[in-house]
Amino acid sequence: MRILFLLCAYLIGLASGVHAAVTFSEKDASTLKGYVRGTTPIIRSGTAFPSNPVTGALFVVTDDSAAGACDSSAGSSISLCYWDGASWVSTVGVAAITGWPTVSTTKEITWANAFANAARFGNGTDGFAVYNDATNGPQFVCFIAGVENDCNYVRKLASGKYAEWQNSSGTSIARLTASTGAWTNFTLDTEESGNTLTIQEEQWWDVAACQNVTAQLIWNEPTTNAPAAACDTGTNTQKGYASFDATTDESFETDWVLPTGFTGSIDIHFIWKAAATSGAVGWCAQLVRVADGSTSDPAYPAQASGNCVSDTAKGTTLQENHATITGVTCTSCAARDHVYVRISRDANGGAVTDSMTGDAHLMKFGRTWRVAK
Repeated sequence: MRILFLLCAYLIGLASGVHAAVTFSEKDASTLKGYVRGTTPIIRSGTAFPSNPVTGALFVVTDDSAAGACDSSAGSSISLCYWDGASWVSTVGVAAITGWPTVSTTKEITWANAFANAARFGNGTDGFAVYNDATNGPQFVCFIAGVENDCNYVRKLASGKYAEWQNSSGTSIARLTASTGAWTNFTLDTEESGNTLTIQEEQWWDVAACQNVTAQLIWNEPTTNAPAAACDTGTNTQKGYASFDATTDESFETDWVLPTGFTGSIDIHFIWKAAATSGAVGWCAQLVRVADGSTSDPAYPAQASGNCVSDTAKGTTLQENHATITGVTCTSCAARDHVYVRISRDANGGAVTDSMTGDAHLMKFGRTWRVAK
């Protein structure tokens, strides 16, 4: 047991870089030398380095001029050395980095003031490095093939655990729960400089209203070819819809102002139904912007694949259909633009397939846009 203690004490001293502090009594030094020189040594030793060593070979030199010198210069110091392929060097590597002081009396590593001389943990190629950066303070970074931060930072939480940040009072200010991925105790001030939160805003509108059994289109009607408003009086509900003809393109109009923070993407949604049980209907949303200083009578773009969607009728009469135009065309649209909107049916199939016979009853239309706040 004593020899194990001596070896551990010596190797710990080498690993810490505190060579001068690793001292042994005359008896212990003799025991250590006798063991490594014995008939079954754990590491070869002596006053002359082996000839033709293999790279990585270890050797305890017992007559170094100083601990870690690996020079076998008829001295009295003991060093653990290895062959790096060209010469014998200390396993501690003190000579490899200039300016590394000894460990402080408080057991701190005081030399790690940059990535180049950081304390590293890994397999020699990949791992983690710890150092104190002059600008950013203490750093704990990964390295791959010697390149700092050339990795993905992945931390896996065990089931039922969470990651949490606390303020100086010990109060949770942000918690991430493993089981749900939910953030709690978290505040994001979108008015604070540098903070951006992009959200989807969705709205829906009726297209017609009924006063008893009298229907009225809610939106702006063109002078010609407007859909007819009608009431759908059921056993339980009363609702209005706009009936779009199967042979003539009909439409109504509205207008919006794109919000501050608008990101440039708009989806248009339709809820409709029909008596027919086969064929498809082409629904269109034609958008045109009016920038500041422009006239308020712009020409709508033509119906096209970028602003129309073809939706097949249900196989059962008067069942409701949902259709969406994803990323509708809105050329040059930007935040705070005034945008005119025409909702229409492509009855002649000029842009997308419209093959259903009979009227298509539009009950609601909706809009989803993205806003950065």
